[in-house]
Amino acid sequence: GFTKPISSLTEAAFRLGSGLITQFAVSSMVYSNVKRPASGYGQASEDLWKHSAAVAVTSNNLCRLLHVKDGGAVFTAGLVQDIGKAALESEVGEHFVEIQRLVTEQNMPFVEAEREVLGFDHAEVGAMVAEHWHFPPELIEVVRWHHEPNFAQKNQQGVDIVHVADALCIMQGIGLGYDGLAYKPSAQSMERRRYCFAAG
Repeated sequence: GFTKPISSLTEAAFRLGSGLITQFAVSSMVYSNVKRPASGYGQASEDLWKHSAAVAVTSNNLCRLLHVKDGGAVFTAGLVQDIGKAALESEVGEHFVEIQRLVTEQNMPFVEAEREVLGFDHAEVGAMVAEHWHFPPELIEVVRWHHEPNFAQKNQQGVDIVHVADALCIMQGIGLGYDGLAYKPSAQSMERRRYCFAAG
């Protein structure tokens, strides 16, 4: 869309900005890790990617509505929030019947049932992956607490926004999977960000 053609990578990088380039790079890396089926979570091929991308875009839109300046960082956090599912998919699949029994019989959120059966959950594993990839601490915090935002100790705003974006995408049926059926958004998180969802 520029009047003068862009003829070098340096000029392209300057025009696009480091934030957008980071989003492209992280998107590519995440896609290569989450494009396969996550059958242990009831997600077909690319469902996890579609959900991750939807959470990222929704997070960015919420940042605009809330006048949050660093929407790019929150976009990236939304994109990687479920990276632990890619790492845990086969483990969850092996224990699915037991996890699902806790969800059904005790009305337990899927992430709590994961923790009960496996001793850890995909958010905890995802935070370890994010640490291994040398992501910033603020982003790791979002990955770790996106299902339990009240436990966040730093970057509360980013955690809340991604948590609400995740809930909105699940409510729309984007990448629902098994764990979405027992997902309970945090009332405190929505209140902190002044969101009000109508029941039903």
